[in-house]
Amino acid sequence: MPLAVNGKSSAEPACALAAVARIQQLQQGKILVLDADYLILKECQNKLSSTGQPGVGEAFLLWAWHNHTNPRHCAVVPLARTDKGHFASFPTAPELADFDPADRKFVAVALTHPANPPVMNATNSDWHHHHEALIRHGVRVEFTCPAEMTRPRRG
Repeated sequence: MPLAVNGKSSAEPACALAAVARIQQLQQGKILVLDADYLILKECQNKLSSTGQPGVGEAFLLWAWHNHTNPRHCAVVPLARTDKGHFASFPTAPELADFDPADRKFVAVALTHPANPPVMNATNSDWHHHHEALIRHGVRVEFTCPAEMTRPRRG
């Protein structure tokens, strides 16, 4: 979602506004769940500046780094690994074999946390493609911009 709010995706303006609203809700009273190795924050940092500027996505990343140890805003879960380096909590189901390896950490975090929080997604259609399989394995996905899942991509 941080990329969608900054216009760094092909999202329509309405999607960016919805993502901004969802991020603000999160900051004002929801718990952000992260992994203990900070793989999620590091991935965001590869795509956004951690200085908090110039956009809402960067401001959110800075907020997350500042609050990652604050239990009022964030929960951190350890992710166990298999002997092959995969996330132990990621389902081994054949229908998820081609799920993006870079996104598996989000699934693993959601399934590891006791509250099984939803994974928020704005524009990544891979989540939509695998949605039914994810549901069958206990993963809830919140599509902030559902129209983005089936909209033809701009060039």
